Amino acid sequence: QLSNRVNETENEIARLFPQLAEISRPSVPSLTEIQSNLRPEQAAIFSLNLVDEILTLAVTKDAVHWSANPARGSIATNLRQRIVESIDDARYALAAPDQVKFDTDAAHQLFKLLFADELYAKLEKQTELLFPASGTLASISPALLLTKPYENAESLAKAAWLIRDKSVAIATDLSKQLVTERDNADVRFAGLGAPVLAQNSQGQISYASLFRGGSVDISSLSDLPTLPGAKTELSRMSEEFGAKNSLLLTGTEFTEPAIRSLDFTPFSVVTFATHGLTSGEIAGLSEPALVFTPPNQQSLEDDGLLTASEIAAMNIPADWVILSACNSGGGQNASSPTYSGLAKAFRLAGSRSLLLSHWPVRDDAATVLSISTVKGAVVDGLSRAAALQQAMLELMESETIAGASHPAVWAPFILIGD
Repeated sequence: QLSNRVNETENEIARLFPQLAEISRPSVPSLTEIQSNLRPEQAAIFSLNLVDEILTLAVTKDAVHWSANPARGSIATNLRQRIVESIDDARYALAAPDQVKFDTDAAHQLFKLLFADELYAKLEKQTELLFPASGTLASISPALLLTKPYENAESLAKAAWLIRDKSVAIATDLSKQLVTERDNADVRFAGLGAPVLAQNSQGQISYASLFRGGSVDISSLSDLPTLPGAKTELSRMSEEFGAKNSLLLTGTEFTEPAIRSLDFTPFSVVTFATHGLTSGEIAGLSEPALVFTPPNQQSLEDDGLLTASEIAAMNIPADWVILSACNSGGGQNASSPTYSGLAKAFRLAGSRSLLLSHWPVRDDAATVLSISTVKGAVVDGLSRAAALQQAMLELMESETIAGASHPAVWAPFILIGD
């Protein structure tokens, strides 16, 4: 009887929501399909943690290379954790991040586990590496791996970061042709963010106080620190596209009802500059969410948060979405892959590519990274991955951004999508 009820329920779901099977159980592309959809400068990297070895496959348009490292997957996991802890140490440090030691040994050892010397040498002609949305590198950007040992005497900005050799991106679907850029004349921009929040906050967010009794506490949401660089960031990005091709909704205009009712179809680039909240670390929040200007009175239509499930139900068919927000790349929970959080929600809403952050991004760094990436892609005609690569390299060399040479500052963003 239970089996019959399950079958009946599955049939009813299939009738009401026929796209569910494709979304939840996508077909696995063949090697031929993957290769046909890669460009000559791209390589898709797959790392597999087996029982007693780590196997890495590198698929290019006309070849397949591989290497096996006799090490347990737990070693890679531990190295990744050391990198995450190193990033956290810099983020919470009272001094500038560049005065906090980064675990360069872990960054290089992890690279060696995933890329044997002979494998990496075979990718000399490939300038862009595509990684899956889960696995060893799901919670950090591959950009901060070190291809060579770090010499303590040199500046972190001069280290042999992977991003110096290759641009990197997260590919979510290799079964179809990867996206090509629109003609610049067709590009329209929507800049959304800079919510009205506490003006005198010292930047300490008491997440636990945001939710009481399972719902959002509006007064506590209003106590979140303001983002002084958010409006400037959006305005400068708007200037890159031109006023006639741009829409800005900031401050009191940046509300949940306004965004829900916005027609996103004309816009090829959409940027959200606001706080991003992830589930698991916040009591009462069961899924990731973006913060808006809170209403005076909470309602079903407006509680000051746009959750992942609400985003997934919208229509946002942008060529790319930039989430210049804290933790926007976080998964459904701390152990989930990046793609299970806001990224998946925007993909379900129709967005083709996303620029997301793995950890809270500093205001000044977010402004530089997002503007430089958009300018590189839209104005200079670079691929999205190459534009982000250029922005990272420029930021780590900056003398005006405090601690810019530390990966905690220049490496939070990752590109996800077609």
